[in-house]
Amino acid sequence: MEFLKKTGCLIGSSLLLAALPPLAAAAQDPVCPFLYETDGGSDSYIRLLEDTQDYEVQPGDSLWKIAEGLWNDGGRYPDLYADNRSQIRNPDLIYPGMILQAAGSAYLKKQGPPTAFSTPQYCFDSPPGSWPVGTTQSGEAWANLVLLGDGISDIACLVQDKEPATVQALLDWESCTLQIQNYVAEQYPDTVSGLSFERYRSVKQEDIYLYSYTYAIDMEPYGEEGELRIDVCVGIKLTQHLQAQFVGFGYGYDMHGAVRYVTASFEEKPDGYEDKSVSVNGSNMQITPVSEWSVHGLYNAFPWVDEYFTAILREFTGASDRDPEEKERLLQQLHAVEIGPLE
Repeated sequence: MEFLKKTGCLIGSSLLLAALPPLAAAAQDPVCPFLYETDGGSDSYIRLLEDTQDYEVQPGDSLWKIAEGLWNDGGRYPDLYADNRSQIRNPDLIYPGMILQAAGSAYLKKQGPPTAFSTPQYCFDSPPGSWPVGTTQSGEAWANLVLLGDGISDIACLVQDKEPATVQALLDWESCTLQIQNYVAEQYPDTVSGLSFERYRSVKQEDIYLYSYTYAIDMEPYGEEGELRIDVCVGIKLTQHLQAQFVGFGYGYDMHGAVRYVTASFEEKPDGYEDKSVSVNGSNMQITPVSEWSVHGLYNAFPWVDEYFTAILREFTGASDRDPEEKERLLQQLHAVEIGPLE
């Protein structure tokens, strides 16, 4: 897409509609889907752990039988073995009464080099395909470290020193999700739908949080019927010293899978904090504007996405009003994009 990319400049939203793919090309093929079986060593996959539960071994149990009962897949017994190595010496020998830590696991296939972004303190990968690093701006919405995908698909990145407010907010994830739901109900009842939440841990016991939603743009003020649907996903990962937040939006693209992969791939480098005075806050990484909300310590992505696309369509309307022939051409292009009601 040409209206913003490598330079991060808004060249002209008149190109927006031409860049939208037809419905036939907008199917969301899974990006980095969850796998529950692997065909290679652990170095080829990112393992994510779901919430841990205690399981008391019963007479006649085996790790295979336990995995079958918990996850309907006995072949996942190595996960149980790996998570309980402190008390299981031999995976064929477990005893009634043992309390095992059972965490459901899923795997993401690593996309391989090159790493999308790396500093002495941290690194993270990009989703499959070409995702150059650049900046982006639309209206007041701006970010200066962005993975730039094809079409309408970008991921804005924000890496900061870990803040106590963020840790406190995420400590009670259920309360956090309720605050976000209430915020959406009050501020975006007509434009945000399908709000969902996820939580995982890395094998290093680092916390990973995600929330996703669909942002609907009413096209009537722009001379068209129906709604344009943009998929948005926000990922947060906490490491020992850092908090990384990723805000992704996409049209006809599995942005949820892309952001989940980038967030899971984020790693703090082991030697990055040998100097105790190191801080990444001086890198001037920003996503602006900053809008206050009740979830302290987390970037509020809702007004940022709203401003981003509202500004694009404001620019489109202004350009159309100045040139009737241009308006007609853009409307013809819009008709080529099948825009339907929000599901």
